[in-house]
Amino acid sequence: MKAETLVAEIARVTGWQGNGKALPDWASVEGELGTPLPTDYKGLLSPVSFGNVP
Repeated sequence: MKAETLVAEIARVTGWQGNGKALPDWASVEGELGTPLPTDYKGLLSPVSFGNVP
């Protein structure tokens, strides 16, 4: 199962509706790190915003 699907299922089960913050600018994050991040990692973190946990 993909990370995005798992996050959506967790949100559905818990009733979580997001935090209302903007999505991370992945290009800037990856530029600062000097490496691309895995798509599933970005998919997992995007709904909860960078650095936050639901």
